[in-house]
Amino acid sequence: MYHSCARSTGVSIEISHVAGPGLIPKVLQQSSSRTLPDVLMLDNPDVQQIAESGALSPLSDYGVTGEGMVPAVVQAGTYAGSCTGSPPREHAEHLLQPGPVPAGRHHDPPRTWDELRAARQEADRARPATASR
Repeated sequence: MYHSCARSTGVSIEISHVAGPGLIPKVLQQSSSRTLPDVLMLDNPDVQQIAESGALSPLSDYGVTGEGMVPAVVQAGTYAGSCTGSPPREHAEHLLQPGPVPAGRHHDPPRTWDELRAARQEADRARPATASR
């Protein structure tokens, strides 16, 4: 994927993978020696720690605002009021109704796990016995 993106944008890349337990120490060492790469991929929980060390610059310096992204995603990459990390993609879960909703059976989407469980039980009761589950 990286090489395909690089070709389509006309940039060159060098990929260096670091195993999980060694990543944060390596990033902190590279930060102190000013040898960090231009782009760094971290897990969400690590973004705050690395940003606190001063290794990450605000993404707004590069024209990235987080506009249009899920607020919780932007918040996960925000440290001291500046967004310093952004995921390579967002991901959302979807609940699908198999087939059309019967007339008069429209409900607002559940907002809690308890509401979801209750809606599922109601749907199971309303479903014909021959339908697969």
